[in-house]
Amino acid sequence: MMWYDYIGWIAGCALIFFSIAFVMTSVLEKEARAVFMGLIVLVPLCFVWFLLLTQLYVYRAEILGLGIVGIVLFGLILFVPFGKKGSLQIVRPLERLDERDIIFARMRYQENSEAYNDYYRRHPELKTTDDKVRRMPTLYEPGSENYHVINSPVPQACFDFLEDIRGTTEAPPHAENRDIDPERMSLRLKGLAKYYGGRDAGIAVLNEGHTYTHVGRGQGKYGDVVKLDHKFALVFTVEMDRFMVRQAPSLTVYVESANQYVKAATIAISIAYYIRSLGFSARAHIDGNYRIIVPPVAVDAGLGEIGRIGLLMTPNLGPRVRLGAVTTDMPLVPDKPISFGALDFCEACTKCAENCPSGAIPQGDKKIVRGVEKWFVNQEACYTYWRKSGTDCGVCMNVCPYSKPNTFVHNSVRYAAQHSVVARRGAKWADDFFYGRFPKSNKKPEWLIS
Repeated sequence: MMWYDYIGWIAGCALIFFSIAFVMTSVLEKEARAVFMGLIVLVPLCFVWFLLLTQLYVYRAEILGLGIVGIVLFGLILFVPFGKKGSLQIVRPLERLDERDIIFARMRYQENSEAYNDYYRRHPELKTTDDKVRRMPTLYEPGSENYHVINSPVPQACFDFLEDIRGTTEAPPHAENRDIDPERMSLRLKGLAKYYGGRDAGIAVLNEGHTYTHVGRGQGKYGDVVKLDHKFALVFTVEMDRFMVRQAPSLTVYVESANQYVKAATIAISIAYYIRSLGFSARAHIDGNYRIIVPPVAVDAGLGEIGRIGLLMTPNLGPRVRLGAVTTDMPLVPDKPISFGALDFCEACTKCAENCPSGAIPQGDKKIVRGVEKWFVNQEACYTYWRKSGTDCGVCMNVCPYSKPNTFVHNSVRYAAQHSVVARRGAKWADDFFYGRFPKSNKKPEWLIS
């Protein structure tokens, strides 16, 4: 055999290995379309390649040479760093956000209450829209599309639990300050977050622009000025189960969201208790009881980038995570922000926007929001759909190509997308081809079936 034969056989074996890995991965993930498309595309491709190796005699060297050159070039443009990744652009000083303005706070204001009267006196333009949404069934009440008399109370029980424990999120230190090594303690806290069940963890210097100005919900009195003197924030992710997310926009996603918010809360509260036991101040930030805007703090902590859907995009799981955080005055060593091509990927991929049932996610360009250049998601439209459907949706999380499971096949695609602009464009096309432009699954876990 000539040199090009050896290279051809190596390339053929690699092609077969990846094809088998893709089909088997798709089978295990119960992705029927991906299995079918893989079989009708990859199997013939392998057959043609090996036909060239074993049966072609005329112009053999030339054809194999061209094929090998094509494979090499294909590998280079996919895996060699190529093109700009982009990064978060802060175009002017950050404008702090009043928590009273977010939709989750506004929906807690009961008609004719002190908070209700005060807020709509200052924002009369929102009253009619908010009252209309307020009259809709809540996510766990009869009347919504996904309401189930037995299953809907499952996630609500989790959120009731979070309400009950919100008083544990902050307290004075339990002892005198201990001498600690900031670098070792930083490693310890991040390690604890992962040991307790977190996926990734990072530390950031807390930017005041990422703290709320006034209390809108949770612990404390409505309208109180937020006072948070902590310098550092430990932020961590918890993974949303892929199978549960695949059912979006069903009640299954709401069940999984509630589960992960409870997990994030227990991790954050446990770490806050630990920090206080060493004599330092610490506050856990959990669902419904935040003093900071966690996603941009997570960006500062090096956990990911803010994508088109307004959520944190992580390198390994995309937006398929929930966040938890602990702020503290304990001296720590911050991590650095990362740029892995998520912003550039989101520029080209509008899959979340096209699938969004509420139309809340923009298909166009970024805007300047409170001093930051980002995509502006319509929180009112998004939440209104939540109330209509009786679940916190999750369609955008499900369809995002970055949300695929942590497997060899998907990690290979993510690695390429993080390094090459060509791969980022190709990954979007391949995801549409193999998984569909509008992917959806109706297979629920057996224990949630009526």
